[in-house]
Formats: sequence, structure tokens, C-alpha cells
Amino acid sequence: MLEGAFLTINMLSGEKGSGLWWGTKRESIWTENQLDLFTLYTIKEQSILLYGESHLDNIPSYSKEEFISFF
Repeated sequence: MLEGAFLTINMLSGEKGSGLWWGTKRESIWTENQLDLFTLYTIKEQSILLYGESHLDNIPSYSKEEFISFF
């Protein structure tokens, strides 16, 4: 499976922004930030940067309580 995104840096910290997301089923243009806590965590912990500079430090860390509350 391959998924990817072109995102603005401010989207990584939960702010407004637009981007392009593609996955195994379809591509979509985001006109607003749709990155939830779990997606941000997954990007920070498991993503592979193919081009550009890493800005993963912009993604906040989440506590166990925040994950429990999210799910």
C-alpha cells in the first residue's frame, strides 16, 4: 500500500492549510486540514520523506491519555 501527501508545514501542527493526499483508492485535494491525532502520530513515527526537508519536529507529541480520549 502506498499513501502520500503534499502538505503545508503549518498543517503538521494542526493549523489551517490545504494539501494533496493520495492513497490506494483515490486522490483528493484538501481545502482544509483533515489531519487527526492518529494520522499525525503515524506520519511522525512511520513516514518516509521522499523529497525536501523534514519538519516532523512540528508535529506535537501526544500522551497516552490524549490517545485514549481520541479513540
